Amino acid sequence: STGDKIQENDLQTHKTISEINESPVFLLLDPTISAANRDLPIKLYETEMHVIEGIPSQIFVQAKYTVDSLEAERIAVDQVARIVPSGKASSTEQLSSHMTGMQNAIKMLRMRISTILGVVKQMKEGKIPYDHGLLR
Repeated sequence: STGDKIQENDLQTHKTISEINESPVFLLLDPTISAANRDLPIKLYETEMHVIEGIPSQIFVQAKYTVDSLEAERIAVDQVARIVPSGKASSTEQLSSHMTGMQNAIKMLRMRISTILGVVKQMKEGKIPYDHGLLR
């Protein structure tokens, strides 16, 4: 949800999701921009069962979290950040073009790996002779 605090309907939505997932996490995103706050404007909550006045109730309890990324993610973000608009092409068009090129390169790599895997499997099964030069 969005806002600076949890609303009543957020708990109702969370209860509905809890019927499907036994322990969902609730994410609250604060859209307010604050130059003083350098942290991500998000809070994570888990629900705990508490007995209030003899009635069992679910309440939100703020959960601690850390944000981590893998080297591949950092490289991808760095590559996207380097795309600078030039000429008449917008940054969206350039990003789309770049991502299409990346997708095509990944498809080609996957196809080549699949071909190599197929040849190695045939060699292993004895359908074709071993080619040590190819295996290297």
